[in-house]
Amino acid sequence: MGDTIFEDYTIKSATTANAINLQVPLAPLQRALRSALSGSSASIRLTQKDNVPYLSLTIINNTFASRVPLVPTEENTSLPPEPNNQDDLLAEPGDFPADRQTTITQSIPVIVLPAESVSAIHEPHCRDPDVHIMLPPLLQLKSISDRFTKLALSTSTGTTSRRGGGGGGGGASGSQDLGAPASSFASSSSSRLVLAANMHGELRIGVTTAALKIESRWEGLVNPELDPDEVEGGEEGVSRHASTLMKDKEGDEAWAVVRVDGRDWGRVLGASATSTP
Repeated sequence: MGDTIFEDYTIKSATTANAINLQVPLAPLQRALRSALSGSSASIRLTQKDNVPYLSLTIINNTFASRVPLVPTEENTSLPPEPNNQDDLLAEPGDFPADRQTTITQSIPVIVLPAESVSAIHEPHCRDPDVHIMLPPLLQLKSISDRFTKLALSTSTGTTSRRGGGGGGGGASGSQDLGAPASSFASSSSSRLVLAANMHGELRIGVTTAALKIESRWEGLVNPELDPDEVEGGEEGVSRHASTLMKDKEGDEAWAVVRVDGRDWGRVLGASATSTP
């Protein structure tokens, strides 16, 4: 990973693997990295202050003046010498009075994780997916998802308020836990988005409540082909894979459907903004 992210890096660790495992808060890291976009160069170091570990991000901004030297004045009547060759025309930063270098340092508090705790962290074991599909642009998908979630929450909250407004009977509240507010039920169930996809390049996202049913649909998306080298059993494993079998299905059976909390789904899609200038 170091070769992919950094031009040059040095790691000094007491562990046999020469690795340092860190727990980094994403929001401060994102803000710090965004501030480095306009910098000329940046470096990051693991430091410590008052026994608290920090990632120290140093950003250097170079502001260059116009490539024209000062003109003679009464105090300075001598002109610079004529360049003898092309190399003399290439001025270095600092050769002109208005050249300026600004250094900005941002510190991000982190937690150093012991090796034994990291060894227990691994990807969750999941069954083979029924469908694999390339999503549409994530910012577009997030915008639609957030809009659907807000609509679902607003309509379900209004419906719950009307149902709970009766003074007698209590029939509307008979199925809910009296120890929890009505809004908690609306937010926990009605904020769920329905995601559906098939192996024919189609994706649907929608929400259904007592007062609302809305859906967006994409067609012509890409269903990537599985790499036999990455599938257990090789070519035979690909032929028996759930996604391969889904290609032969039609109608409702061709769709894989999941329900997700709209707010959690929005946070996942929002992670794409980290890599967007």
